[in-house]
Amino acid sequence: MTLNNGLFFYKHYFEGLPPALGQRTPPDPTVGRLDLRPGSDLAKEQTSARNDLLVKQTYQDSSEDLPFTTPQYQWFQLETRYPGLLIGTGYPHDIPAAGAIKLGFYFDYTTGLPVIPGSTVKGALSQRFDKHPDYVAEVLGESLGQAEPGKQITAVKELAREIFTGHKCVFLDAWPVRPSQEQEQQGRLLGMDTITPHPHKERYEGLMEPNPVYQLKVIPGVVFAFRFFLPERIGGLTRDVLLGAFKRIITDLGIGAKTNVGFGVFDDPETPVTRLALLESSVA
Repeated sequence: MTLNNGLFFYKHYFEGLPPALGQRTPPDPTVGRLDLRPGSDLAKEQTSARNDLLVKQTYQDSSEDLPFTTPQYQWFQLETRYPGLLIGTGYPHDIPAAGAIKLGFYFDYTTGLPVIPGSTVKGALSQRFDKHPDYVAEVLGESLGQAEPGKQITAVKELAREIFTGHKCVFLDAWPVRPSQEQEQQGRLLGMDTITPHPHKERYEGLMEPNPVYQLKVIPGVVFAFRFFLPERIGGLTRDVLLGAFKRIITDLGIGAKTNVGFGVFDDPETPVTRLALLESSVA
């Protein structure tokens, strides 16, 4: 890896803006000053070059370099599925140039790698326990030790308090450990995506052309390692049972932004789901 994506995305991406916008002229003469005229072909060319620097970086499998097998860690791996993963879209990254990436993204500060913050993992799991206790009860099954549905829900809520309050369970950042193996994106982590909002009907008469908004995403086929510090037992459950429940919940319900339209969905890399099977299941 030759580029810290986080540093480039939030600093160098903006270099070359006119001084009137408070940006300095870049020291590298190969990075030209951005043309900010609406719809400018030059602006599209310049921002496209910046986008390519981000998405065309290639990486090596790093699963052997990280200490996931030490007794202190509990972990599992999951693989991103189409259309990919969105994290950090709420961060500002607005630049008035055609073709520029308009939404933010989350990168590890030191390495520049796209990671899923431990707080995001904890929040997603906590929300499932809080909003869908019946589903969590189904996932845990007989491990809860309760047969009656009402008592199962109570047991899930008590378990949630033990897991998500205090410091018994620690949720670490989830790291990418293997880049995509898909043919056209071999070795990559990142790709581009767009959303195409239309103007509000009441404000404009008739249909207008959509205005594409560009955003970064983690592409399909990237394997993440989700890591935790868990006690041997909590709420009557062993750490292996709890770890398996976490894996099932993330696999079933996803994580990150826009999960309602398919982003943030994962597969177990040991039992991959083929695209054909996915299409068949969606039709059914």
